[in-house]
Amino acid sequence: MRRALTLALTCLLLAAPALADTAESVLRDALAQRHAQSFAGGELRLALDGQQPGPVKAVQALRFDPATGRFAAILLRDADRVRVTGEAWAEVQAAMPARPLPPGTVIQAEDLSRQPLRLDRGGGAVLTDAEVLVGMQVKRALTPGRPIPASAVTSPALVRRNKPVALEYRSGPLLLAAKGRALEDAGLGEMVRVQNLDSGKTITGTVRGPGLVSANP
Repeated sequence: MRRALTLALTCLLLAAPALADTAESVLRDALAQRHAQSFAGGELRLALDGQQPGPVKAVQALRFDPATGRFAAILLRDADRVRVTGEAWAEVQAAMPARPLPPGTVIQAEDLSRQPLRLDRGGGAVLTDAEVLVGMQVKRALTPGRPIPASAVTSPALVRRNKPVALEYRSGPLLLAAKGRALEDAGLGEMVRVQNLDSGKTITGTVRGPGLVSANP
């Protein structure tokens, strides 16, 4: 008797229809399974083109264009099927300016706020990590709520235009020192033009520290 009851319950469970879910939920699962690479590095988001299909059970067919983010799908409902279209994208929480930041500003933690950013609309190489941005110096004015391009910030200037610098000339074990004048601002590791005050010549060196430039003889 117990064995027959167990068998009957098993049959009922196998025959039970799939639980209905929202269209967004089943589409999100299907896109994540079939096109995971397109959403790497962010959280998958999607939006339907105004359709309200109601509860659905499964995705019968799905087409997705990674270049445009557009998709079309046929969803199974209790008694019929419905076709839907929409857009899907990857999204991250990115650090963006909380206030206008003019050139020369050294970014502090309070200058930033976290906001959603679509990776397909980042506009090229953007910086999203607050830990990376804090301490950087603004090169071009930054607008509140807009992504921060990598080209718009730099390491804080350790060498200032028209300010004196110490020049180091290295050749193997040999180290020569001279006085110079910076012809432009530059940060750590950046190339900078410097006038050698002894010879009057203009050379290009690398910023090694505050007021310190290293060059080849």
